[in-house]
Amino acid sequence: MTMEEYRKKVTFRQRMAISMCLAAPSSTWLIRSLAGDVSEYARGLLAGVLVAGILIGAFFAARMTMLLKNEDKLREQYIKATDERNQAIGRETSRAACLILLVVLYLGIIVSAFFSMIVSLTLFCVLQVLAAAVFGAFFYYKGKM
Repeated sequence: MTMEEYRKKVTFRQRMAISMCLAAPSSTWLIRSLAGDVSEYARGLLAGVLVAGILIGAFFAARMTMLLKNEDKLREQYIKATDERNQAIGRETSRAACLILLVVLYLGIIVSAFFSMIVSLTLFCVLQVLAAAVFGAFFYYKGKM
């Protein structure tokens, strides 16, 4: 990856972060209008998701803007992003975290089966989605690299 490609990547991330800031209120409004009258818990949950979406989007938009305005910081982040040691650490961390999550979900399915079938089936669905995402990413990157 060249420096110019990295700059385009950072610009794309900046636009996505700004889109997240803009999409959070509109998606929350859409959910509220479609759901109609909901409980106070659901309204609080939606408000929390709205605030979190805006704050996360604003944080990343500000960070990407700062990188694009400061050539030295952009170059420093480019070096970090293209460093093979950092990439290997990221791969191993992701691999270990995914494996731990799969094991914890599997154990949660077994334990929750004694108490609630709904919780057990929900965890099973989460496990299936995670497994599909892992295999999808594996085959995608296997073909890409």
